[in-house]
Amino acid sequence: MNPRLTQANFSHGVLGKQLYGRFDVDAYAAALKTGQNVFVLKYGGICKRPGMMLVAEVLDYSSGNRLIPFQFSLSQGYALEMGNLYVSPCTAGGRVLEGALSITGITAAAQAQLAVAGHGYVVGDKVYIAGVMGDLGHLLNGRVWSIVGVPDANHVTIGASTSTVAAFTAGGTVARAYKAATPYGGNELAELDYVENNDDMYFAHLLHAPGVLVRSGHTSWAHATLTFGATLSIPANVTAVAEVANTDSGNGGLNYYPFPQTYAVTAYSDDTGQESRSSLGDPTGTIDDGTGTGTIPTYATTVVNDLTLKRNFNVIRWDAVPNATRYRVYKAENSQFFGYIGTTQTLSFRDDNIGPDLTQAPPAAYNPFDAAGDYPSAVELHEQRLIWARSTNIPNGVWTSRSAQPNNMDKSQPTREDDSVTFAIMSGDMSEVNQLCSTTKLVGLTSGGIYDIDGDGQGGILKGNNPPSAKRQNRRAASRLKPIMVDNVVFYTPAVGASVRTIGYDFSIDGLKTNDVSIYSPHFFLGFTIVDWAFTQEPRALIWAARDDGALLCFTWEQEQNVWGWTICETDGKVLSVCTVTEEGEDRLYLLVERVVNGQTRRFVERLAPHLWSDITDCCFLDCAIQATFDTPQATFYGLWHLEGRTDVAGLVDGFAVTGLTVKNGSLTLPDTIGTASKVTFGIPYTAVVETLPIRLNQQGTGSNVGRSQQPGEVVLSLQDSRSVLAGIDADHLFLVKQRLDEKLGAPDALMNGDYIVSMDNKAGQQASVYVQQTAPLPLTVLGISVDPIING
Repeated sequence: MNPRLTQANFSHGVLGKQLYGRFDVDAYAAALKTGQNVFVLKYGGICKRPGMMLVAEVLDYSSGNRLIPFQFSLSQGYALEMGNLYVSPCTAGGRVLEGALSITGITAAAQAQLAVAGHGYVVGDKVYIAGVMGDLGHLLNGRVWSIVGVPDANHVTIGASTSTVAAFTAGGTVARAYKAATPYGGNELAELDYVENNDDMYFAHLLHAPGVLVRSGHTSWAHATLTFGATLSIPANVTAVAEVANTDSGNGGLNYYPFPQTYAVTAYSDDTGQESRSSLGDPTGTIDDGTGTGTIPTYATTVVNDLTLKRNFNVIRWDAVPNATRYRVYKAENSQFFGYIGTTQTLSFRDDNIGPDLTQAPPAAYNPFDAAGDYPSAVELHEQRLIWARSTNIPNGVWTSRSAQPNNMDKSQPTREDDSVTFAIMSGDMSEVNQLCSTTKLVGLTSGGIYDIDGDGQGGILKGNNPPSAKRQNRRAASRLKPIMVDNVVFYTPAVGASVRTIGYDFSIDGLKTNDVSIYSPHFFLGFTIVDWAFTQEPRALIWAARDDGALLCFTWEQEQNVWGWTICETDGKVLSVCTVTEEGEDRLYLLVERVVNGQTRRFVERLAPHLWSDITDCCFLDCAIQATFDTPQATFYGLWHLEGRTDVAGLVDGFAVTGLTVKNGSLTLPDTIGTASKVTFGIPYTAVVETLPIRLNQQGTGSNVGRSQQPGEVVLSLQDSRSVLAGIDADHLFLVKQRLDEKLGAPDALMNGDYIVSMDNKAGQQASVYVQQTAPLPLTVLGISVDPIING
């Protein structure tokens, strides 16, 4: 009896051809030859990827587009569609729309005119129509239309021909797709870096001053050039009056030595920890410095007094500042250096010879990004500071905000702990800071290697009055692709070569170490570049990476269980960008996909369907798909204009798989063999393939089976929640794995759970593999594959 060999896990994904001869390594026994449109489960099995459900057509794809995640909370997340000079939020599987307006009339014309009272629309706006009845509704509903004309405040013209459709009767609303203006051109989006802080999204780009996108409501977003400084106003109308009651007249003024004192006042908020800039203003003149040989500047708050004599004092007064809880007063004595002398909650302060603390000076304005060439291109949040890096003029420069004040770069002289920090990463070459990543320390990913950055070289925090430490950990240059952090490990792509590497702390070297996590699948990266990627943490720990050829790579990472493997996911189109948003209890992957529809290239925002579902009718294993439920079963379905002209559309209708459907005029009709259905999903089908590596073993007395005549023999598939599974020795010799047991007549096949024996083709070759395929829009999970190999001669 031949031995039965079992592959109980696929934890290392697809093995590249470069390693086919390395069956001596453990990864060979836990890898695949082909893994298409599947991903590795963190438990070791292999699962078909969910489908991509249609969210919306891109508003403007005349140039570049990109998706960026915006996650305010677990219940408030958006995928931001970035395009040429605009941003448009999507959420919960749909585009954010403005309030719907009633349609009271639609003309029959080559370009239909809509009667919409007080619409407020302008030419170029994109609108969605819903609720229009009859054939006219089948044409207009659920589609994005451009406003091509605005005759008056109560009528708009859209780019839809209604001349051959039945006249408007009643019903219908129109809503404008919400978008906000940005300064970023479509061809600049690939180089745009970002980081989010609550309702603020900060942007960095070499050609633009630092910007911020602020969300103040679901349909209220605004981009602005960042204004640096405290939000508290500077105290106004500050005056200083010298009360000179003692000039030592009894001694002829012998001990009376008046000298200038200048005062500055700042507002302070205990609620936010912010301190305003000082009230000093510009000099108003000069005064002798007391030496007879020089002068010092005077200000509106400069007075002359001798505070060393009793009864002499100065009084400083100012106007109230909104939101200030107290005020800090600073003094410069016969010099230009200010020191702290006290705090008050009132609007005046009395100085009767208080010595200034010169280690505490008032904040002064500082903006290192005030001109072209000085704009940063990388941004990150770390230790309560907003960190900027890499300008054209200083590519190795790093600038931080004040502590807990992301919009404030102000500094004091001398500097204080919470002041902003400025430094450059120095090395033997010019290390451009391509990216920053916040871990327990700040990691600098540069063109000259990976740097570990902290406040003192011992893990201390960054401080404004202490030079930071930047230690090079290795010389592996990093690309501009934004890194991903999974648990405590940073994923990045090198600037040279084709791979994905990790950065993590290693106790043996007491520093950061990088590892190549693409080493088992080099064929997925050689000759390609990752242009965008995202991490979904729950319910599957997966990194999704969009390649420059439009393919989508999937990487499973479960470090504790030594599960890490790559697979490839393909669709009838090109994946251009991805991002992750937490919605409905899952991390949902949004994708920007370019597809050809009826001969025209179009772009769509799509969302990966849920990984978890309770009933077969709820699942989705189709791309660019839509799903709907009807109270009355239907045979014809509308609103499929995004699939127009396709003859290969597939569907899941009340749990039954249907293929080969044709979409014409935005609709399709089910074949007579199906009849009607009430819960349906329609979209573009894709094929899932799981192919094992050739069996490699050494037999006693005969040695290795490499190159010998062999075949798989009997195969056992361990399946979970699967249907319509094909298996064989290769793609040309497949058999349906029998599954139907005692289901009721007319009911869908039950899901397959357990071990299923497959008799393979009696065909020998020089290697033996098992090929599993599924073309139907149904689930597939393979937990293990067992083979009885037959090895001859």
